[in-house]
Amino acid sequence: MRILLITHYFPPLNMVVSHRTWSWARNWADQGHDVVILTTRKNPLDGPLNMSWNCSCNQLGSIKVLQVPYPHPWALTWLKKKILNNVSEPVSEIDPSTIDSSSGFAGLIRRKIRPLREITGAIPEIHDPWIPMAIAAGARLMSRIKFHIVVSTYHPPAPHCVALALKKLGHDFFWIIDFAEMWSQSTTIKAVKPFSSAIRWLESTIVANGDLLLAVSDPWAQKLKDLYPKKEVLTIENGFSPEDIPDHHHRYAKAESNEPFIMIYSGTIWPGEGRQNPDLLFRALEMIAQNYPELASRLELRIFGKGWSELEKLNEPLVKLGMVRFMGTIDRLELRRHSFKAHCSVIFDWDDPEESGVIPAKAYEYMASGRPILCLGGHSDSALKKMIVSLNAGLCPGHDIIRISETIKIIANGIPDWKSPAENELKSWSREYQSALILKKHYEMTSS
Repeated sequence: MRILLITHYFPPLNMVVSHRTWSWARNWADQGHDVVILTTRKNPLDGPLNMSWNCSCNQLGSIKVLQVPYPHPWALTWLKKKILNNVSEPVSEIDPSTIDSSSGFAGLIRRKIRPLREITGAIPEIHDPWIPMAIAAGARLMSRIKFHIVVSTYHPPAPHCVALALKKLGHDFFWIIDFAEMWSQSTTIKAVKPFSSAIRWLESTIVANGDLLLAVSDPWAQKLKDLYPKKEVLTIENGFSPEDIPDHHHRYAKAESNEPFIMIYSGTIWPGEGRQNPDLLFRALEMIAQNYPELASRLELRIFGKGWSELEKLNEPLVKLGMVRFMGTIDRLELRRHSFKAHCSVIFDWDDPEESGVIPAKAYEYMASGRPILCLGGHSDSALKKMIVSLNAGLCPGHDIIRISETIKIIANGIPDWKSPAENELKSWSREYQSALILKKHYEMTSS
């Protein structure tokens, strides 16, 4: 089959959804299908551009990537120069792939836009100017190639809008609409009227023309089923790749008493009321520093990802003690090496009950790594906690600082009540399995 994947998130953009879309493309090509990626031309405002993506050696089909530029590339060039001018090193010595878009001029833009988004939601959106360019490119593609399946991903809404336009132009294809995040039902990107009504109308128009909806968790899938009862909805979790599973020795390694006890957190952080609460962890580490100096002397929390600049300043005493290291954004392969050396993986649940369906993509990779998961915050009925508890794959001390510090001590002593999930338990979350499941669902719907 020939598959067109329309997405903003694709390598080299090093974001969670990029791993989701890239793994689909790679696995479909491995199965013998021809895949074309229609994506935005990447720039430093998007985020770190350092994701490696080599095609697998057993690829039977093909993968072609078409990066479509924005209509006014000079504006992005100007912004790029502004970003580079806001760092202390000479421009010629800076790799744009290492720029943290949460700080500097890019971060300033995002902070200025954020209050506006609390009013307008995802309409208008910074990627909207790309839509007509992508529609034109997609129409040219479809005039030459007959695509059997088109997959579009949200967020941003631009890929869905492009796919809708191609459908309205009369092109015949099976349309799979991926909600990697909730749109009209999102509690993180809210909107007030009339913008909320416009978002709801646009989403319902898009869904009405689609064939299959994808959600990343069962609670979110249920939300979509309640909204659109006539549509087929399939849960496709963010999952993990086979290479995320370490060998047996690393999978069950425990820290010796004379070795550093390494905790790891990787990914973007979303602090704020109803969101993730990293302060729980930092206050627990302060308590450990006061009450358990021996453990504090060998404990090291390594934080990878963006969005941590303000928290780094606020927790400078812990940094000076050597208990916390902010590592920035690094390549996925290097991050995997760090995760295999860690003894505990940290994840933050969302405090808003409306977001109980959120399961961060890192949760699946943490499961695959075989380390005990320390889940902080959230509610007892959240999908994330239910998953961790059902597999007995970690500990969830909630919001209690004392309990969190004691739980860290228990894990450091190597006697936590957890087990590393067996590989057969993880199978349904592998991206290889999930990409095959999508095509299986397509076959069932088109052959019946």
